[in-house]
Amino acid sequence: MNRFLVLTMVVVLFMPIAAFAQSANEKLNQGIRSYEELELETAITLLNEALRLGLPKPSQIEAYKHLGFCYIDTDQSADAQKVFESLLKLNPAYELDPNLSPKYLNPFNSVKSAMPKTGSISVKSEPPSAQVILDNVIQNQRTPMTITDVMAGKHSLKLTLKGYEDWEQMVSIEANKTVEINKRLIEVLLPQPEQKPMPTVKKGSNLPWLIIGGAIVAGGGVAAAILLSGSGDDGLDDNGNGDEFDLIPQTASLTISLRLQ
Repeated sequence: MNRFLVLTMVVVLFMPIAAFAQSANEKLNQGIRSYEELELETAITLLNEALRLGLPKPSQIEAYKHLGFCYIDTDQSADAQKVFESLLKLNPAYELDPNLSPKYLNPFNSVKSAMPKTGSISVKSEPPSAQVILDNVIQNQRTPMTITDVMAGKHSLKLTLKGYEDWEQMVSIEANKTVEINKRLIEVLLPQPEQKPMPTVKKGSNLPWLIIGGAIVAGGGVAAAILLSGSGDDGLDDNGNGDEFDLIPQTASLTISLRLQ
C-alpha cells in the first residue's frame, strides 16, 4: 500500500468528524444570529441541532444560555429551567451578565440556587495505589484519583494500603471547589523476633530433664538428653556426672543418651 493511498484513507476517515464539528459550530452561530434577529423558533431549532451534533464545552454553554433566553421569550419556562440546569452542570460557577434583564437573571439565579452544592476531592498518596474510602464507601479507583459531585460539608476520608498504616481524616467540601489531598503513608515496621539465650545445664543436676533442640522440658522421672553433637559424647561420665555444657543446635549427627534414676 503506497503512501498516497494511506494518506487518502486517513483524510476520508477524518472528514466526517471534521464536517460534523464544522456543521455544529455553524449551526450554533446561525442559532445565535437568529436569536438576535428575534427569529426565536428558528433559533431554538438551530441551537438544539448544534448540541445534538456535538460541541466543545464552552460552545455548549453558549448554546444552552441562548436556548434558555429563547424559551423565556416564548413562555416556555419549564424548558428554560432544564437548559439552565444543563449549563450549570457543565459549569456550576457560571454567572450571567448582571446587566441583563431581570426576566433572564431571575429564572437563571433561581435555578442556580436550587442546584445541589457539590465540590470535588483530588486524592494522591505516596506510595500510590492506596484504596480510597469516602464516608465508609469504597471508591472504584485507587490513588491518584478525583471524586466529583461530593456534597458540600464535612466528610470522612480514609486511605488504606497493605504494609502501611491507615490514614483517616475529616475533610470539608465547598461548593464548586476542589480539595486536594496529598498524603505520604507511614510504613508498618514488623516487630523483630526476640533472641532468647541458649539454655545451659549445670553439673550434678538431679532434675529429670529432656532437652530437644535447645529447649528444656520436664521429664517425669526420666533423665534424658538429646544432644546434637558431632562426637557422640553425651557429656556424662560412668557415674552420671558431667561437666557443664551448652546445648547449641548443630547440623551434625544425632546422639541420644538416656539414664534412668
